[in-house]
Amino acid sequence: MSGQYKIIVPKAGIAGASGDVKTYLLDEIVDVADDDQSAEMDRFVAAGWAIETKVKPAKKTRARNSDGSFIGDDPSTPDVNEAYTEKPKKKKATAKKKTSEK
Repeated sequence: MSGQYKIIVPKAGIAGASGDVKTYLLDEIVDVADDDQSAEMDRFVAAGWAIETKVKPAKKTRARNSDGSFIGDDPSTPDVNEAYTEKPKKKKATAKKKTSEK
C-alpha cells in the first residue's frame, strides 16, 4: 500500500479515498496514502504514466561550526536535532577532454 511514484505523463486521476479528482503533474512525486490511491497509481504504472520509485533515506552527519568543532543539540527545540545535518552531496568532477596535438 505504501510507496512513492513519479509521474512521467501528466494526467488527471483519483487523489484518495474521498474520490476527489486531481491533476498529477510531470515529475511530481506521489506518496501513496490509502488503498484507493494505491490502486490509482498501479493503474498509472500499467498505462506507462508513472513509475514506482525507491526512496533512500538521507544520510546524516554531525553538524560542525566554522572552526570545525561539533555543534550540540538545543534542548529548547525538541522537534529539531541541530547536532545532525543532511550529508551534502558531492559534486562530480567533469572529465576534461583530451586534445591531441598533431
